[in-house]
Amino acid sequence: MKPLTEKSINYDQIAELYDLHVRDDFDVTFYIQEANQASGAVLELMAGTGRVSLPLVAAGVKLTCLDYSQSLLSILSNKLRAKGLKANICHEDVRDFDLGKVYQLIFIAFNAFSEICDVEDQRGDEIPRDRGGTGLFRRDGQGQFSPRL
Repeated sequence: MKPLTEKSINYDQIAELYDLHVRDDFDVTFYIQEANQASGAVLELMAGTGRVSLPLVAAGVKLTCLDYSQSLLSILSNKLRAKGLKANICHEDVRDFDLGKVYQLIFIAFNAFSEICDVEDQRGDEIPRDRGGTGLFRRDGQGQFSPRL
């Protein structure tokens, strides 16, 4: 498996510009509602600088934020600290990770899923089974949402 930085944008190189480009919040209410229904630990894959993460944590969601870009996660950490909020931050490759925990909701928001460029990597069938237990896995950006598992 090639590193994501060989396949897509190297977000560590453009982290400081990311928030200037990604400003949409049309899906945030949806993810807050989903997280509240999950009533348990929530995992956001490809969390970036916190476009969805910050509102979720502010709404009281117990959130773990995972991303392969350490620079994006540093920006997210700084934003959380500035707002007096806390979340678990994990620097991992979304295609191959093990946090040793079961989550009630796992999701990839907006178009982040398209950053996983290989079809084999996008299948992601093992993500909800291995990491989500009986929870829910949502993939946004492709118009596809998997059913409750």
